[in-house]
Amino acid sequence: MPAANNTALRAVTLNHPINKNITLDLVTITPSLASEWLGSNHNNRNQRGRKIVSYGRDMLNGEWLTTGESIKFDWNGHLIDGQHRLEAVAQTGITIVSIVVRGLDPRVQRVLDTNVRRSAADALEFAGVKLSAKDIASCARVGIAYESGMLTTALDNVKVDVTNAEQIAWHDANPDIANAVALAQKVARPMGATVAGIGYAALVLERIDAADAIEFFLSAAELRTDGKGDPRKAMLDAFKMIRDSRRAPTAAESLAIVFRAWNMWRAGSKLQIIRSGASDGAGGITGVTILKPI
Repeated sequence: MPAANNTALRAVTLNHPINKNITLDLVTITPSLASEWLGSNHNNRNQRGRKIVSYGRDMLNGEWLTTGESIKFDWNGHLIDGQHRLEAVAQTGITIVSIVVRGLDPRVQRVLDTNVRRSAADALEFAGVKLSAKDIASCARVGIAYESGMLTTALDNVKVDVTNAEQIAWHDANPDIANAVALAQKVARPMGATVAGIGYAALVLERIDAADAIEFFLSAAELRTDGKGDPRKAMLDAFKMIRDSRRAPTAAESLAIVFRAWNMWRAGSKLQIIRSGASDGAGGITGVTILKPI
């Protein structure tokens, strides 16, 4: 399709014996136009609020790009694809440019979004990250959630969609995550933890004291502790309790456990037990709050 600027409108009618009435337009979509088009949103899937919010963040942050992904209408004029993008435009007040396809068979709606979605790891690889892209993407998600205040206790979960653009931007702002992930890949499994949780924790702790952080994680993974009362053993026991319940520790649990053990270890204090849940019937430390590491 010929190039067009942000205000141009160019329609192309497909010359095909079956799809004679399909047209493609490059359209500048204002908030008012988005609201108008949402009025023709009939028989579509329920809106996903977190997806709208994540699209809106990209738009507000200037990260939204015209990718070639289209807004789609069927031959009855009904919107069949693009409601989340349009709702984000309407809510943020940001104008975007998008290809708009009209005249589609209504049955197209049944087969939309069945292709393999590009993950954040794929996006990082496209951006030049060649090693451990999947683990780095997982750590980026944890980092974004923690740094934006979504993870404050061990009971929290990420309740927002983190976009690929946000994860790439986070990676670019935190290039030392590669070293932290390399350490996490060595120690997470022996500790009974996950690379995502340990990788981000390692990033934070290495920035405080790299030598101590490496020793803290390696000694724990190698079971080089002083036994009962050693915060590193309490950390390992906490991860084991979670694993014994046949699940992996969440990112929030990992940060709560690691940061608490780290603080006590750095202070030279004893720590008998860490629990990641709100109920602590053993009289030990209730590991609910994610402490600021020292």
